[in-house]
Amino acid sequence: QVRLALGKDLERVQALFLMATAPGTEQLGWLAREHPELTSGVADAATRAFFRDAFPNGAAEGEWIYLIDPLGNLFMRYPAAMRAEREAKGLLEDLRHLLKYSKLG
Repeated sequence: QVRLALGKDLERVQALFLMATAPGTEQLGWLAREHPELTSGVADAATRAFFRDAFPNGAAEGEWIYLIDPLGNLFMRYPAAMRAEREAKGLLEDLRHLLKYSKLG
């Protein structure tokens, strides 16, 4: 929903959904129906470790939204299960700010 709220900058942001294990047929069907624009895949152990270890104080593997710039720099992380509307608004505001000043993407 945050990506859709970007309006004219929607195309500048791509979404990638990484899973720890291969999804079943039912899950794949649901993803294809509900999120046809979403790129998805299975992350190997090294990729999962990279994301887990990328931020100070570590964090258990889990449901996170990571922001990665077009050059591959991982620089922000948000909990995917945002507990309040203001948390989602914070992500949207951060994205708008970044896109406003970015010459990349």
